[in-house]
Amino acid sequence: MDTRQARLVVEGRGNWVYTHQIGDAERLSIGRSSECDLHLNDMHASGKHCEIVRRGEDYFLCDLGSRNGVLVDDKKVDGEVKLKNGAGIKLGITTISFITGKDDSFASSVSIAMVPGAKLPGFEPEAALQPMIDRLDGLRDKMKLPSAKSGEMLHEVVEDLQKELREARAEIRRLRVGHEFSQTLAAAETPHDLIEFAMKSIAGQLEAQNGFIMTVDSATKKWVVRARTGDICDWSREAEGDEAKQLPMSLTIVEQAIRSAKPVGSQSAIDDSRYDSAKSVAILGIQSFICHPILRDGKACGVVYVDRRTSAVPFSMSEEKIFEILIAELSGRLFPGSGAASA
Repeated sequence: MDTRQARLVVEGRGNWVYTHQIGDAERLSIGRSSECDLHLNDMHASGKHCEIVRRGEDYFLCDLGSRNGVLVDDKKVDGEVKLKNGAGIKLGITTISFITGKDDSFASSVSIAMVPGAKLPGFEPEAALQPMIDRLDGLRDKMKLPSAKSGEMLHEVVEDLQKELREARAEIRRLRVGHEFSQTLAAAETPHDLIEFAMKSIAGQLEAQNGFIMTVDSATKKWVVRARTGDICDWSREAEGDEAKQLPMSLTIVEQAIRSAKPVGSQSAIDDSRYDSAKSVAILGIQSFICHPILRDGKACGVVYVDRRTSAVPFSMSEEKIFEILIAELSGRLFPGSGAASA
């Protein structure tokens, strides 16, 4: 058994699923307490309900004296029980699957473009500078005209030069980021690696504090969180009071991006009337966010979400353009030749 593949698939609200990687961890606590490694927004679960312990290549589930108990494959756990691949765990109103094998549903749903030695897009900053060079050549020719007023013309040249330099600098950055992102994805050996690499790179480039990538499970047709960063936890039923603070983010935002197959975002989410119904925007203090669909033949089959919560600096237009470039590259890697360009 490859312990790196061990994970828990947690049934969330509605048609949403969250995957929690266990990997090589020796112990994983599960319960309603925020101190648990996997904390559940489930009032029927105990604070520290149960834990999973790894011994060598085997995993065991131990009941920690929970008030309502825990079932594994519909049998109540008395003490501890060894977990088998595909075991169903039931605690409170939460259903969890224990998986140790390869996630074929994800691998089979993508024809990932990872050809050894594949040629990467070139990084050519000169291309971004060429429009500015052409513009300056034209201005130089204009200044040679007899009617040209040198003072006014010089002022125009300086203003245009500043504008062109700013645009060229932004374009060079986008080229560099896109090239580095392409190299990062090319290093992935599996679809799972590619998604993890993509999440870390996107969050880093955009200085996002939280984020996740979701795709549709080809077998169950449910949406599954494949990678996450920051304070992103499981979805669950609506809650009030302290329990509501565990909401990860607004499904309203994700659903809007999926339905429209277009990017959804806000530079001031708390003050944005469009998201008054999205409770977690206010609860979590989301300052700004972008949720971008991953398209396959024009249909959303994945989403990438990032936000800033403690930072009042919104995502800039330049960062939004970089995000579009990265999503287009990721889409092309996941679904080559399928018309998977980003919206």
